[in-house]
Amino acid sequence: MLDENLLEEAIRVFGVKTYSAAVNLALAETLRVKKVLEISSFFGSGPEETAILQTQEAQDVILAARLGASSRSQGLPGE
Repeated sequence: MLDENLLEEAIRVFGVKTYSAAVNLALAETLRVKKVLEISSFFGSGPEETAILQTQEAQDVILAARLGASSRSQGLPGE
C-alpha cells in the first residue's frame, strides 16, 4: 500500500496531476540520482559537481514529465 501523504506531496512537488505520474517520476528520479552518484564516485567528482548535475538533470526530468502529461491530456503523441 502506498502512503497517500507521500503521494500528495509528490504530486505537488513534481507538478503532475495523477498518482501514476508522481510514482513514475519519483522512480525515474531515484534511479537517475543513483546513476549520477555512481558515475560521480567513479570519476571522483566532488559534492559540488554532483549537486549541480543533480539539479540540472532533475529539472530536465520534471520538464519532460510535465510535457508528457500535457501531451497525453491533449491527445497528442507522447509517453
